[in-house]
Amino acid sequence: MDLRWMILPVFLVFLVFVEAENVTIIKATLGQNAIFTCSGDTTDTYWYIENRSQVKGLIARTYSMDPDDTDYHIHTTVKNKYVAMGNIFEITNITAEDCRLYFCARKEGSKVIFTDTFLLVSDDPITPSTNNSSEGNDLQQQNSCILCQSEVIYSSLALNILFILVIIGESVFTSGGCGPLL
Repeated sequence: MDLRWMILPVFLVFLVFVEAENVTIIKATLGQNAIFTCSGDTTDTYWYIENRSQVKGLIARTYSMDPDDTDYHIHTTVKNKYVAMGNIFEITNITAEDCRLYFCARKEGSKVIFTDTFLLVSDDPITPSTNNSSEGNDLQQQNSCILCQSEVIYSSLALNILFILVIIGESVFTSGGCGPLL
């Protein structure tokens, strides 16, 4: 069997499983509240937060629209910061530290499937830091990196499609008696 026909299924499987992560941008003013709504069912929703470069930490698991019917998996001092009710998640009194990625997920069998991604950004203008701290630069780099992820995914997808078309086109020319392309 020709090597390219052994490689082609690998790329097709890759294309099927490539998930273009749609990020919903939530804008909020510092000191105000922000509300996220997860698509789909309102029961048994998992809410996660991104901690330090793509590590997802579980915040809460909801069982119904009743906020008392929620298991919180966070430190008790920040428990009042988050309110989870079914497919609705609220962050109260937003600070600059809260501006990051949040995820909602559902459990299917034994797997947790992430359904929606939210990026919380501040409406407040970014002011230059007066000290030598790199916190402001880190947040700007994180936000610009997140926006570039979708470009990388789409570029990768386009290159894989181009590769498949070249292989298919080459096989058509070869089988038609025209000889190799190169």
